[in-house]
Amino acid sequence: MRIARPPNGFRIIEKPTVTQLIEAESVSWPRLKQHWIDIKERLKFVAHKEGTEDRRLGPGHRIFKAAGYPDFGIPTVRLVYHVLGDQVTIVAAAVLDSRT
Repeated sequence: MRIARPPNGFRIIEKPTVTQLIEAESVSWPRLKQHWIDIKERLKFVAHKEGTEDRRLGPGHRIFKAAGYPDFGIPTVRLVYHVLGDQVTIVAAAVLDSRT
């Protein structure tokens, strides 16, 4: 499937469970909120090319891993998102501590 990015970037929507996860994990990772904002801003412009397509999840689903820097308080974040039209929906996320 070919997808063209809208001129001003994709609209980013996240499932409530993802929002709740980021809020909960921010207690352990104070810099996570800014990292999350940065991830969404990146996806706004490159979601159609970033990550790896995973057809097991259905057409348009992609998996992306944003490397963290745990020694500086930034965790790795893995997420699953769906691209459809001018919208990217983040459907799942995991916050990973690569030190463990």
